[in-house]
Amino acid sequence: MFGLGPPSLSASYRPSFAISLCKFALNWTGTSGLVQGNVHQFLIQVFGVVITGVYAFVVTYLILKVINVFDSVRVPEKVEIVGLDTSIHGEVAYDL
Repeated sequence: MFGLGPPSLSASYRPSFAISLCKFALNWTGTSGLVQGNVHQFLIQVFGVVITGVYAFVVTYLILKVINVFDSVRVPEKVEIVGLDTSIHGEVAYDL
């Protein structure tokens, strides 16, 4: 009437069309997740997360092993007991 919205929607507005449009906008691929009842898709995503976690752990472990060949990743036990602030910087972080 006064230029509000597309003419096709304002001329023949149907609630069912608006609901269908909202469903399409929220789920434009045609697939649904766990909320809509698609457990298979949810399990695929859980599997992907588990595989990603295992991959990250293995790669990080291998990187630390390679670094440990060239330089120790862990400080000596004496330095660990005294503390890194005292042994490296000669400072005391806290007076307890």
